[in-house]
Amino acid sequence: MTKYIVLEQIENGNLKWYDSVTINSNPVNSEGVKINVKNGERLYD
Repeated sequence: MTKYIVLEQIENGNLKWYDSVTINSNPVNSEGVKINVKNGERLYD
């Protein structure tokens, strides 16, 4: 589902392929998080 949303936002011009994402505390503290990220960490491709 996340991939679909990202691709949709790219298509709509709201994101670019090389945009980075800053992680906030909501997803980090959510149950079911499967990647090891910290609050404020930036993700790059």
